[in-house]
Amino acid sequence: MSAPPPISPDGAFWWDGQSWQPIPHDGPAAPPGVPVAEPTRPPWAPTATSTAVAKTVPPGTSSWLPDDMEDAIPSIVPMQTPSKKIYDTAPPVGTAPSPVWVPSKRSAAMRRIVSIAAIAALVLVVIGSSAWALEHYGLPKLPSFIASHSPAATPSPLVTPSPTIVKPFTALITGAACPGSHVGDPACFKVSFTNTGPTIGNLAMSFVIDPPYSNWFQHHFGAAMSGTDNAASCSVDNIHLQVVCGLVPAGAHIIIHLIGYMGNVGKHTYGVRFGDLASGTLADVNLGADGTPFVIQWTESIT
Repeated sequence: MSAPPPISPDGAFWWDGQSWQPIPHDGPAAPPGVPVAEPTRPPWAPTATSTAVAKTVPPGTSSWLPDDMEDAIPSIVPMQTPSKKIYDTAPPVGTAPSPVWVPSKRSAAMRRIVSIAAIAALVLVVIGSSAWALEHYGLPKLPSFIASHSPAATPSPLVTPSPTIVKPFTALITGAACPGSHVGDPACFKVSFTNTGPTIGNLAMSFVIDPPYSNWFQHHFGAAMSGTDNAASCSVDNIHLQVVCGLVPAGAHIIIHLIGYMGNVGKHTYGVRFGDLASGTLADVNLGADGTPFVIQWTESIT
């Protein structure tokens, strides 16, 4: 059997799930002294054969109230003489008890709309204030230390470096040979050199050995620099077949005076070229327009 519905404390109402309903009674109240008929028992009221423990019920009170409600009611006043206190505590007919308060969905949506409108109004106020400030005061000026380091408004045009013009090495060069006639005779070669171009970092007089020229160092022995009028900075380099004289400034004049002794019989042609060895490779002096080096040559006949 399903559980009975809740009954009001005075026993006159029952809860149908939405409101309090009066409990019906058959016929009008009996006159005084006449036994009162038992009210019609609702279908959900407990029967006399209920397993509930029998309880003593005050006169005029329905005996079919649920056990838990009878336990909750220490004393029930008869219906014929209801007290004001009981009626005050019972809800009026047709009035449902106040349910647990739940926020209205409509109220929450309204609050969200009001919040969004307030934020939008605040954004409009900020934008309007900023526009007004820009219109009346303009943009703020940069601090002096930032303004002083600001890049130029227009970049400077690229400066194309002018090509470096390398002046060629030039000089006034004259040479004279003083050959012997027999093996063992002394021989010499004397050069006058005046620098007419840029400074020469390391001047060299280099012997040419390609045909038709012969190797002067193979046909002479005891090669050395003359001590009379030779430039003090010049020295013989037998390994590289040349005479090295070092720095020769622009406009300077030097004498290169090489001496040796004749050693091999025969007729031999020799040649020398001049250039700067400062870069490690000989850069010719008085180089021809076609790339032909300037060469001074002479011939010896040994018998």
